Amino acid sequence: MEITTPPSTGKEKKKTGLIIPIGLTLALIFMGADIIPLSLRPLDYLGMPYPHILRYTHFIAPVAALILWLMLKRSIVVSIIALLLAVYSMTSVAHWADSQPIKIPVTRWTDSYELKAWEKKLGFKVWEQGGNSNGTNLWVDQTPGRADQIRDEVKRMGIAKP
Repeated sequence: MEITTPPSTGKEKKKTGLIIPIGLTLALIFMGADIIPLSLRPLDYLGMPYPHILRYTHFIAPVAALILWLMLKRSIVVSIIALLLAVYSMTSVAHWADSQPIKIPVTRWTDSYELKAWEKKLGFKVWEQGGNSNGTNLWVDQTPGRADQIRDEVKRMGIAKP
């Protein structure tokens, strides 16, 4: 008795390995490990509260996408959507953190001694951010009146951006 295998029709489902989804998950985790803490650092410095689960978004979102991909029979469409949602959630955290402080534009970087003197005089922390298309900004938390105090100090020093 001879055993033969049926001829291939070319329509058999190909099994993909786990190397691609695990590799993408690890890549997203490592990329997010740079983005998320850096975007939350000004909020920490200014003492602004935020849900601390956001600090772990770079780990939670890609792992959730991997689990979803594995649970739903390795569907290509599901894996792409899950991957896009993971990227979107990580970038959303960075954009959200960037939108929280009030930004006061200035014409130049301030000296670190000036900044420390302001903080001591005003009684609250001020974050200086520069290097983007908007130029240099002083960031302050959303406590009422703090942004006005910084604006007055910047005008007094002559570095207020019109």
